[in-house]
Amino acid sequence: MKDSLIVGVILIIIGGIETLRTVWFIRFQIWVQKTLMGADYVPSARTYTVVRIVGAFIMVLGFSVLLWGE
Repeated sequence: MKDSLIVGVILIIIGGIETLRTVWFIRFQIWVQKTLMGADYVPSARTYTVVRIVGAFIMVLGFSVLLWGE
């Protein structure tokens, strides 16, 4: 199994989860803010949009690794 195949599949899975299940990553961010900093973090609607865009970008990277990886 080639390394580029493994990396591409991992990127697609992470990007897909981040795009489709945005709430999981936002809850993790909230937990980190409360646990490490003691802050009361309330994400805005823009935060959800940014997380979805980043997830889509990670998926595109994963597909490009699968298609053009050595």
